[in-house]
Amino acid sequence: MQSGAMSRRLLVGGGASFLGLLSRPALAADAGLSRAWAELVLEDEDGAEFRVADLDAPLKLVKLWAHWCPGCLAEIASLTGSGRALSRQGVSTLFVSQAEDWARDREVAHRYGLPFRLARPSPHNASGTVASALLDRGGGFVVPRALLFRGGDALVWNRIGATDWAHIG
Repeated sequence: MQSGAMSRRLLVGGGASFLGLLSRPALAADAGLSRAWAELVLEDEDGAEFRVADLDAPLKLVKLWAHWCPGCLAEIASLTGSGRALSRQGVSTLFVSQAEDWARDREVAHRYGLPFRLARPSPHNASGTVASALLDRGGGFVVPRALLFRGGDALVWNRIGATDWAHIG
């Protein structure tokens, strides 16, 4: 993982846009995580199942979050404010919750007016092995966490911890 200062430079260093991350190769240490995301089936609020690769955007920002996480709640304002800038840069943002906290996370997301698609791991994932390998990596559902994918499933950025998204532009 990268420090907050390093992550901030990756996002906004030298006035570079978020798209500057496109030129970076996928992180070799996270090849297994990229494969797990390629296999993971998610379910949105309407019950529609999809994969991250199905999102129609060149970049997919996946936020693992929970209503009980102070860092996640602190990020919401800056990420919501940066949503238009991210969208202009071709980024589709997705908030993924634990299956167990799905109802409460949805309630909190709506209360905050979160303008992003909400999802959880689908109960139709094969015997929980993919979801477990993905979400439990590191000893538990680690939140807040941001994963940026290019194309279908190439992981280009992976950060655990709150991020100040207000400087994206």
